[in-house]
Amino acid sequence: SALDGYLRLFDQDGAELLNNDDRAFDDDDPQLSTLLFEGGTYYLGVSASGNAYYDNGISGSGMPGSTGAYELTITTGPVSLPASPFEPNDETDMATPMGSESFAVTDEFIGDGDHGARDVDIYLLTLSISAKVDVEVLAEAVGSTLDPVVRMRTCAADPTPEYLWGGSCGLGSNDDASGGSVDSSLSVGVPYATDVYIMVSGAGNRRYDPTTAGSGEIGSVGAYDLQVNVTYFDSAGPDEPNDSMLTATPVAVPDVPPWVLELSGIIGDGPYALTRGDRDFYAFEVLDQSGFFTIEVSAVAGSYLDPLVVAYNRTGRRIASSDNDGESSAARMTLPATCLAMHGQFWPNHVYVMVMGTQQRLPNDPFVPWPEEHRFEEFVSGDGPGSTGAYQITFSAESGVDCVNEPDDTLDTATSTGIRDRGSYLCTGGVLGDSTCYEPWIDADVWSFDVIHAPAFVEAQICADNYDAGVRIYDAQGAELGRSSVDGGGGVGLILPRPGTYYLAVVDPGETHFDPTVPCSAEGYADFFDLMIQLSPGTHPSGSRNAGGPRESASGGEKVLFATRLDAPGDVIDAIDVTTGEALTRFNAPEARASQTGGLAGDGMDLFYVGSGRYPNLYQLDGTSGEVLDEYILWPGSGYYSDAVMLEDELFLLDFYDRSIHVIDPVGAYFIRTLPVGSINAVTIGGGLAALAGPNRLYVADAFNSGAIYEVDPQYGAIGFTLPVPATRPSALAGVGDILLYVGDFMTDVAQVLTRDGASVGTLILPGPPESLAGEAVINAFGDFDDDGDVDLIDFRRFQRCFTGSENTGDSDEECIACDRNGDGRTDLFDFTPWPAASTGP
Repeated sequence: SALDGYLRLFDQDGAELLNNDDRAFDDDDPQLSTLLFEGGTYYLGVSASGNAYYDNGISGSGMPGSTGAYELTITTGPVSLPASPFEPNDETDMATPMGSESFAVTDEFIGDGDHGARDVDIYLLTLSISAKVDVEVLAEAVGSTLDPVVRMRTCAADPTPEYLWGGSCGLGSNDDASGGSVDSSLSVGVPYATDVYIMVSGAGNRRYDPTTAGSGEIGSVGAYDLQVNVTYFDSAGPDEPNDSMLTATPVAVPDVPPWVLELSGIIGDGPYALTRGDRDFYAFEVLDQSGFFTIEVSAVAGSYLDPLVVAYNRTGRRIASSDNDGESSAARMTLPATCLAMHGQFWPNHVYVMVMGTQQRLPNDPFVPWPEEHRFEEFVSGDGPGSTGAYQITFSAESGVDCVNEPDDTLDTATSTGIRDRGSYLCTGGVLGDSTCYEPWIDADVWSFDVIHAPAFVEAQICADNYDAGVRIYDAQGAELGRSSVDGGGGVGLILPRPGTYYLAVVDPGETHFDPTVPCSAEGYADFFDLMIQLSPGTHPSGSRNAGGPRESASGGEKVLFATRLDAPGDVIDAIDVTTGEALTRFNAPEARASQTGGLAGDGMDLFYVGSGRYPNLYQLDGTSGEVLDEYILWPGSGYYSDAVMLEDELFLLDFYDRSIHVIDPVGAYFIRTLPVGSINAVTIGGGLAALAGPNRLYVADAFNSGAIYEVDPQYGAIGFTLPVPATRPSALAGVGDILLYVGDFMTDVAQVLTRDGASVGTLILPGPPESLAGEAVINAFGDFDDDGDVDLIDFRRFQRCFTGSENTGDSDEECIACDRNGDGRTDLFDFTPWPAASTGP
């Protein structure tokens, strides 16, 4: 039969007790079993899996689904409930005390208390010192009808709803273990002595209040075995504990470069080793600002460590980080001294360097090893600790080149860096305000470098005393190609598509009259700066966008959805036909998700998979084969992300904890900007995130409160309008093309299809309930202002009327707003860049 069946069990009042879609992975036949605690008439509803939410009191109230013949088998029989020595233990005040060591209970039962299918069993574990706690709830393994859920917390009463943010004392929860089993397992690190409440319930009964017996919902029932293992640990290693800036290991460095120091360490030997939390901090003083520092961490032979290194200043502000230098066993960063230290009265200054293993969860505060306000995801280590092992850390310093070389304020007088195609250049002690012009503040400093084999990627970083120095990049004719933020300081990264000589200028970021072909054309404030320039072949230093040479589109020209599934063992990603809902291809996800966080985004060629937990990994995947091309650690905001989407070349991350959307460059995970959607619009957000093109808009869901979907401006975060609340809970969301939104719910395989204004146009049956959805927002050809299908001189005439160069301060004309491709309020050279590629003829 072609039927993909669905079963629902109702009590005599019509309330649903249980449902089932597929009895096993890739099996369309449903099966359920449970215990009935009261005599009476019960009802079994048989439908297609796409018709899962019909009203059992209204004929024809459901949704279309598959059809076909079926056989139904119902087996009933008497059962005797076992007598538990622990009942009643349905609330924290009545929790069963189990001591402070590992313990096991067998033949326990959910459903044997006074509250039937709302039964909860709570056990109290008392930890004497910090420990790792591993919990297994076995039901399927012992032939039970129970589908168990386990939750852990450290307080009896908690005013924060645990199902929203994990509660202020929540340690974590788990429904199904890996491999498709309905059994539950959870591993948690608890870094202090405390009471731990271990709570077991049936699936469906998630939102109970553990301080009030019987407060939950009807859930699964049946027998189970419980195994709890407690592993106590304490500090080890010569420098431990050095897990925070306050306990950093001091490093004595020479006063004047050049110098090299080598130290050895271990990740995994401290008090937080088993909670994937061991970090090693080192502190040294910057005594001379005339040079630059290199910090390199390498795993020793036989070590499993894949290191990450992060540098902080004395205020705890992250200066820079590095995951690897092209190898999986090393991380390396090079920084000017001024970037590492504050000047004036704070000189000399301390720099703090942190080493940790990738796949760990990084606490938000470098001063506190385990901040209590963010315990929920940081302690969860269900897939084991992050990479650990021995390493060698090398600190070195070298003298930089003197930046001062006046006059050097035009292309003709530029200082040569000597870089061709690949290389680094660092100069220190630069000065804005020492020119040979008629006034010293009429000053800019210019450097040149060459690209012989295009394309190339240039990245420049400037560190200025007062942030009155900015970076701009020009071509050989003096046309501006890119600049750092007008806020000053920072840096710029740019793809250079053609061979030639290019120029980099340091100038006051507020300067509007500078012409690099005209001497003495710059004005501004004086400042001191250090400058680093790095040139790499290809379109990005990682080269990951071009890994393996040219690749075909992931969709093969067809419109597809990509989906991760909650019920799939091994965590697979499906490429789904948007017309039929069938899985066209399927490949494994790069990691299993340990919690309901993460996301999936696509740009037509690559997929970007956001892992689970706090500060997760971002994986760049080949959208056809699923091959991992690169991976990075995500840092923005709170570190809790519920979805992601690609729009043009930017990746948008939905931070449900901060109610914000963070924008990053997906290759390298470089932060660009934050859209404070929640605070500026007074809404909560969390669930799915999608994008549509023409015009470019984001669509962000509030899946677990209002159920609304908001249209959001991708540049500033303002809400344009609110779509009508869809019939499907928008926990997963994807846009395909410029019109259609696909709305998925992690509890059903039926996705609702909406237009961009919220009108429902049908449904799509997916291969399984989606955890995340991803589509491709088709970017219409820039410049086709008359919508005739090509970009020609008629369109260019309109652009030319709006174009006024880099001095243009903004356009109020609607036609000119369309010409402002990057949304910076100007029609300038940045907007002109796409024209050669977009033009289709006269």
